[in-house]
Amino acid sequence: MAQQKPTGQPTLRVVIEPPEVDWAAAEAKIEAAIQEGLRKFRDEIEQLWHQKANEQLNTTVNDYLRGLSITITRDGVEAEITGFLPVALEGGLPTFDMKPGLTARGGKVIIPINGGFRSVSAKSPSDSWWHPGLQARNIGEQVKKEAPKIAKKIFGELLRRVEV
Repeated sequence: MAQQKPTGQPTLRVVIEPPEVDWAAAEAKIEAAIQEGLRKFRDEIEQLWHQKANEQLNTTVNDYLRGLSITITRDGVEAEITGFLPVALEGGLPTFDMKPGLTARGGKVIIPINGGFRSVSAKSPSDSWWHPGLQARNIGEQVKKEAPKIAKKIFGELLRRVEV
């Protein structure tokens, strides 16, 4: 029924109550959508990581990818890189002297190099067996930069489909 405000203008008040909602079922649907999204997110992140590794690494790509593990967490996904070579490729490796490792068994060691052979021993000059190191590839950082775009696409699509 219309009421008069003190100013003389009629006012109509309509109370609209929300429909009955099964909040437990709604919560379960949302949680299922989040878990589906995390699985898709993990798969797309792993696919992107493999793509970038294949583009940037040559003969070491298989060793690198064997050291990569991507798991789902409550807040997203987590990547872990294990192993000497995968970690060195990802984060880089400074120059180092290979002579101690090559002569660890003692005596003289013959090393095949560039189609020939070269010997190394404890008497070899100290600067004769330096490895130049490895430049960091930072594939993880490259993937991390693209992750928000991937997440927005996946989760935006999933949450639009969830009906409460």
